[in-house]
Amino acid sequence: MQELFEELTDFDNIALHGRYQYEPDTGTVDPYLAAHIGQLGAIEGLIEGGAARSTDDDFWFTDVRPDYSNKKQHMLFEELYSFLLDMRIKKMITGTHREQLREGRRLLEEMLEEVNEAKPAYLLSQAWTKFVEANQEKWVKGKREEDAQKVLSDWNGDFKWMMLRLGDIPVEEVTSKMVKGMLGFYESRPDTRFTCEKAGSAYKRIPIEDVYTLIVNGDIPEEHEIGGNTLMRFHKAIKDFFEWLVDEDEDAGIATNPAIGFSFKFKESDTRTKFSNEEVRQFEAFALAQKEPWKKWVILLAIYTGARLGDIKKIMSHDAKAELLEDSSVKYYRIKHGKTKAAIRNIPIHKKLLDYGLLNALEKPMLTSHVSNYFPRWRESLGIPDSDINDYNRTFHSFRHSFKSQAATTIKDSRIEDALMGHESSGSAGDKVYLTYNISVLKEAIDKVHYD
Repeated sequence: MQELFEELTDFDNIALHGRYQYEPDTGTVDPYLAAHIGQLGAIEGLIEGGAARSTDDDFWFTDVRPDYSNKKQHMLFEELYSFLLDMRIKKMITGTHREQLREGRRLLEEMLEEVNEAKPAYLLSQAWTKFVEANQEKWVKGKREEDAQKVLSDWNGDFKWMMLRLGDIPVEEVTSKMVKGMLGFYESRPDTRFTCEKAGSAYKRIPIEDVYTLIVNGDIPEEHEIGGNTLMRFHKAIKDFFEWLVDEDEDAGIATNPAIGFSFKFKESDTRTKFSNEEVRQFEAFALAQKEPWKKWVILLAIYTGARLGDIKKIMSHDAKAELLEDSSVKYYRIKHGKTKAAIRNIPIHKKLLDYGLLNALEKPMLTSHVSNYFPRWRESLGIPDSDINDYNRTFHSFRHSFKSQAATTIKDSRIEDALMGHESSGSAGDKVYLTYNISVLKEAIDKVHYD
């Protein structure tokens, strides 16, 4: 504060500029004076905005900078900066400043007293250290060493995820809106049991900071995302942390828990896996035996397009977002809408679907019933378990996993596979790319997919 006062009350550089032209009505304003006026307007805007305070060193006129880590000092710095800047402007225009200078010295003395009395910010990292020290004995009591280490690892993992999203900010600054936003962001966290195709390694072996970057860049495939139960467990850990701060940690200085008091819809936990080739063949035979056409074609399209149920329904109902087209004698569906840019794609009609008579069957729109209600009955009638040995669910979406698995085996080129699946490919620098292939190339590739 003292250094700021001395720098902005050094008027020698003002004297060097001599007389300052200031006729705003005609647009005649000295550039040096205009810069001061613009800076004053900017700092007053920050002060008025309250929370949106500048942490950019290039923002300030002065060599002195505020202490960005101390919110109280930062606010006082800006207040004094604004007052002294206004004084300099008046000095340039009127040539007088003595009365304001006396006021400035008084303001400085008050601020220095306030800074000396102010407690330093209590950061999330400091609060977490106390939280763990106070609770870890209870967490691991009666557990084997291996299990105890996993419990502590899970807690520390939750804290790392929170820190990556919120930053090491003062506890008192965390709001319910911030926690809710964090939950929404982490819906795209990957299940660590999956392998990251981009990195060529299991997610659990990738540094958490790098996984965070994958989430930010939208590089986590939908089928790799954690289920609702995992996200609810993370939310509970954060709730317990802040609840302890409210009840037990006086240094936190918070009266309410920011991790509660808002609504958030957790998605159903649905960690899905593929069907075996034998199981797919069972479904195929089952479909061909159906008397109700929609049951037959919803399954066959799932098997031989790898499309999501939503896209299959569009195809069957002649939705404008899934148009039947032809190019170079190749019939294909143009999916015109999706969650990502890559989901907008062309799906050539597999030769098996043509052989089964798809085009004739879908000459007119065909509406599907509640597939999600029917599917478990179909699976049970075939004696196919609802989960695999790892407790991964078998749902209608598992056809998509099966198609992807076979495509990876038969097509060999992952970029063509991604184009068919509606996934984003990666360039040499790791950037997302959206490749467009000739329809004949895609037709040749999709016809290679089989379940023999």
